[in-house]
Amino acid sequence: MGDMSEVRASGVASMAFADLPASAARPTLTPRRLTARLSGKEGWCLLIGLVFLWQLVAWVVPARNRFLFPSPLLTAQALWASLPELGKGTFSSFIILIPGYAAAVVAAWCWAFWRGQRAGWSG
Repeated sequence: MGDMSEVRASGVASMAFADLPASAARPTLTPRRLTARLSGKEGWCLLIGLVFLWQLVAWVVPARNRFLFPSPLLTAQALWASLPELGKGTFSSFIILIPGYAAAVVAAWCWAFWRGQRAGWSG
């Protein structure tokens, strides 16, 4: 066994592992199998589990008014039915957003160029 003759300033005794084989000095770590299989897929598993739990609660809990707590199936059906209207609304929002964004980029570029000229950064 190791010798506990050296005590550090922190009060913790260090053990000399001179008489132990090299393999015993540092234990090998094996990866957990479930983590190795789900590498990068944890988010999807969480999403699927939450949707399943949501559907289960919607089936089990009696509700008179499904507008307050619709199931994922009813939500997906309502989304599918309203896709054309959502597309039109998104397109009209982009018609307003894109020119404003472009004007802001041009204004910022002009301001930065003007400030650079005043500071003498033009070389």
